[in-house]
Amino acid sequence: GVIKLDALKECLKDASAIIYSNPAGYYAEHRRSDDLDLFAVSADAHRSAVLSAKGLKKAGADFKKEMSSPNFYKAHLSLRGHSFTVDIVLDENLHRVGRSIKTPEGVSVVDLPTLFATKTACLLSRCSEKDLYDLDWLFQRMGGVDVAEIVEQGRLIDGGMNIEGMLISLQGATLRKEACHFLLQDSTSAVDAAYKKVVALHKRLKETLLNYEKKEPLPMDAAAIEASVKDQRKY
Repeated sequence: GVIKLDALKECLKDASAIIYSNPAGYYAEHRRSDDLDLFAVSADAHRSAVLSAKGLKKAGADFKKEMSSPNFYKAHLSLRGHSFTVDIVLDENLHRVGRSIKTPEGVSVVDLPTLFATKTACLLSRCSEKDLYDLDWLFQRMGGVDVAEIVEQGRLIDGGMNIEGMLISLQGATLRKEACHFLLQDSTSAVDAAYKKVVALHKRLKETLLNYEKKEPLPMDAAAIEASVKDQRKY
């Protein structure tokens, strides 16, 4: 909305050094977002963005809670009746492997391939309803779920990306219909449809990854152990 755009412009004064990394709603226009995820290319850019975010107090923002470390800053705030969070992270890697575009409003956002990489990396950690909803839209644009592509792109963001880790994360995720109140049209039927969509993708991802894992050849050390066990059983 306009409130978040104003906040973004304030935080992105040095647009070449800061990227807005969660613009799924901008591309798809299918949901609202209650957070600003900003990634800085350097320590100086990070400090500058944090100072700019704190400058929203002068615009009337009410800061409910703030947390900070040398490489991370998070604030819960409300501005003109709208509540949202601001996360500012020092992440040189995203600037190295990702690309951004500038919107007509002058905001730098990650491009679609980089958005896909960041969303697939989420499958290794949180697997939230919003992430799955965004991935469903991205997969539709791609024409389906490609496991090899998911792993390859996810590793650009998280070097630990692998099939086993994604399965553990997906199997441990508890999806809630109450968490699907993120649509632009927040009606009961729309929330029900969104929930069914994320549940269906959650199930499809687990099945696809399990099938892929079964077909994947064993690592050399594991194959050697299996061959040794089979040889011992002969005697």
